[in-house]
Amino acid sequence: MAILTKSSTVLIGTKQVEVDELIETLIYLPAEKVVNFFQGLGLLVPRKLRMIALRSVLDSVVKSKQIVSQTLSDEVNYRLSWYDNFSESQLEGLLPLFQDDELEKNYRVNLWLRLLTYIFDKQVGEDEVFKLINESKNHYVNLGQVFEDVVFFNKTLAPIFYDEANRIDGLTPELFRPVLFKSSTLVELREIGKKYGVDVPRRLKKNELQEIIIRELKNNNEHTPEVEEKVKKMAVIQLQRFAKDHNIKASIELKKEEIIEYILANAEGTKELYFIPEHPGVYESIIVPEEKQEEVVAPIEEAVVEEPVVEEPAVDETVVEQSVVEEQSVLEDQSEPVEEEILKEETESFDEVHTHDAHCDHSHDFVVEFDTEEILAELREIKAELANLKAKVEVEEDKPILDAIAVNAYETKLTRKEWKKVKKIEQSLLSEQETNVQDVPRDINSILGIEEEKPKEQSQFRKILKWTVRGILIAILLLFILAVLKGLTGFSLGFITNNPVSNQIASFFSWVKNIIETII
Repeated sequence: MAILTKSSTVLIGTKQVEVDELIETLIYLPAEKVVNFFQGLGLLVPRKLRMIALRSVLDSVVKSKQIVSQTLSDEVNYRLSWYDNFSESQLEGLLPLFQDDELEKNYRVNLWLRLLTYIFDKQVGEDEVFKLINESKNHYVNLGQVFEDVVFFNKTLAPIFYDEANRIDGLTPELFRPVLFKSSTLVELREIGKKYGVDVPRRLKKNELQEIIIRELKNNNEHTPEVEEKVKKMAVIQLQRFAKDHNIKASIELKKEEIIEYILANAEGTKELYFIPEHPGVYESIIVPEEKQEEVVAPIEEAVVEEPVVEEPAVDETVVEQSVVEEQSVLEDQSEPVEEEILKEETESFDEVHTHDAHCDHSHDFVVEFDTEEILAELREIKAELANLKAKVEVEEDKPILDAIAVNAYETKLTRKEWKKVKKIEQSLLSEQETNVQDVPRDINSILGIEEEKPKEQSQFRKILKWTVRGILIAILLLFILAVLKGLTGFSLGFITNNPVSNQIASFFSWVKNIIETII
């Protein structure tokens, strides 16, 4: 049956119904109710139907480099190189990355067009179809134009889809291995495993690791009953060491290709026909059978009939070889240095000027002397000097910015300027050691230009002055204390005021004055 379109009209019982009218409400129906409808009928849908619906809306945006570069990360862009062979889970995961509501709506429309086509193709009863239509209309009237989250919607719909024989997630094992290996993460692989009832372990069990090692020993013709018994008695650490010593890629941690094989070996759709791949290249590229190429190459008997024909053009081959040799020689003759050709042209032009002057009896105030060999030699010397300068510059540029040196018996990192400072200081230290001159010790801070605060040397005069001032201040303080203790009676006041504090100060200075006069 041809795929329905929005403009199509279908006959349900005796009633003509436009598909556009059905789609208008069905796209808002929750996924859980859709699953109940199909499970109630006992009807499953091929997985490729949903994959086609996803691709029908994703193709246009994936092929638009502008949309992809502006919307998706570099990692996702790399994965898109395998887009043509993406599995269903990968297509489902790609859709929400574009964050485009219109894109998601178009996907639901395309999906329902194909689901309706499948329903009518399977001749589902009109009562069941009208029940689905009425349920979608009631939901639309009650909740309006509200979409479920597209990730939740797709995940909930998963039970109604099935894979064809020996397929998983819409792909054959031959496609599943390289596509998922190149364009998925470990987390995505584990989610695909859960989707198909395979709980991928984080680590291999001891017996599983032993089976891998024994299988690889058999493949390498190193297996014996004694070795197998020895392997079965080993602990996990011993098994890992044994595998490493025998160049066997076996680890308790599952790698990506091991997760893929674990899923294929345990999923319901693939475990019956599962086999371990012999060639490791199955994860790197899609291997296409080469049967057709063998058929084309097969007719070798015709070569016997063509033997006399092959002998005749032997002369032509020699002629062709000679012509090729002649062409090569001509090219070699033409591949002279560019400088020599330019100089020859210039000398010929000068010769023409001289002949013209001699013929017309012209005279010039200058004479041109041209020696091509000397100029060529000078050009070669200049080229050599330029090459040397360029090499020096490249060496200087390649030099690391930080050089490791040893300062005070440990290694440190200095810049070039600091390195030059260190060299100068080391040279000065060596010269001072030779002349037996003792200098102030230099530490790392002084080498790096970080000056420490050093106590300034005080002169003898400053020391005396400092202690003299201190003595005078102490003496004045003692005299003031004595004056307070003795009171106002022991002094002759120079004046008296109403302020007792002023009187006290005045009496103190009067007493000090008398003492000074007595001393003098």
